[in-house]
Amino acid sequence: MRTKGIIFLSSIFLALSSCISVVAQPVIQEQARLSKLTLSAFECSLLADDSKEAHRLLEVGFTAGRSFLSGISNLNKADRARLSGQIDPLWLQVWDGTSQSVVARPPTNNLSQSLWGPTTDFILGRVFSERAVWATKIVGDTGTDEHTRNATKASIYRERKCSLTHYHRSEHSNPPTYYRSWHN
Repeated sequence: MRTKGIIFLSSIFLALSSCISVVAQPVIQEQARLSKLTLSAFECSLLADDSKEAHRLLEVGFTAGRSFLSGISNLNKADRARLSGQIDPLWLQVWDGTSQSVVARPPTNNLSQSLWGPTTDFILGRVFSERAVWATKIVGDTGTDEHTRNATKASIYRERKCSLTHYHRSEHSNPPTYYRSWHN
């Protein structure tokens, strides 16, 4: 009888564990989506030729980035490990993939090789700066005239469908956060 009780309790434990994992998966997916939206919005803001559109996209990036960075603290260790495999490696310069807080300590001992900072906005500023380096490389600022650079930026902006980067309420976060509608 005692063995049956242990087996019964083990079955309940396994069932609950799988339910918790199923519930956690949308949260991990939301965090991964927010991490991608942050980088995408920052990149698009650098490619936009209209200053209002660039500002809008920058705000999208900061909103998503703040939600992403604060959401990490709500994940348990196993979920953080799963998330670290789904996000851009750039984020691992900010967050080591295991600690709960991105601002608690730098992920490496060498601060010049990480994007770590004392506040969320400081970190996001450094991430934006990294995306500016990306944009400079992708547009190719050396040896091309301004007209060619602007045409290249406009072309990449259209290809990436940057105008579709906008807010949608997400049902998996509290308070509600926003993410990009990914259209391919």
